[in-house]
Amino acid sequence: MPLFGLLGLTALHTRQAGAAGWPGVTGYILLSLWLILVAAFTFVEAFILPLIAASSPGFVQSFLELFSGRPGEMDLGVLAAAGPLSGLLYMLGGLLFGLGTVQARVLPRPAGVSLTVSALLPVVVSVLPHAMQRVAAVPMGLSLAWLGYALWQDCQADLPAVTSLARQPGEASLPEALR
Repeated sequence: MPLFGLLGLTALHTRQAGAAGWPGVTGYILLSLWLILVAAFTFVEAFILPLIAASSPGFVQSFLELFSGRPGEMDLGVLAAAGPLSGLLYMLGGLLFGLGTVQARVLPRPAGVSLTVSALLPVVVSVLPHAMQRVAAVPMGLSLAWLGYALWQDCQADLPAVTSLARQPGEASLPEALR
């Protein structure tokens, strides 16, 4: 998700960078940093924690609880800031990128509004159990998918119509323009 998220976010930003202003650029940077943070923690969860789970279950449990808002049994020092930092990057980045999209008027403004609103949704659902809080990310994903689809449609409209290069009987092998 982080790799394709960075590619998609970069494509969206590139398309509207000139018109999105500082909110768009700042939102892009913050969301990119969030995706990089997610990539690093996902790598650790997938490849490192299984190797040390038997020898240090307290550390593994504490690491896995970083983003739940509950303290684990071990003090992880500066890593404990990862959860709040991740939430801040996600919400502020989504809010600013959405506002930049609305300001730019390059991609659909309703998708930008949807992105802006969905970035603030985690605050509203923070009273729900942690497992249910993950559902708050669905509107953000749908907003980004909407923007991606709009970008794809925009790029399709910019492509010139391709005519068949197959030769008809009696035609020269090269088109006139290439001779």
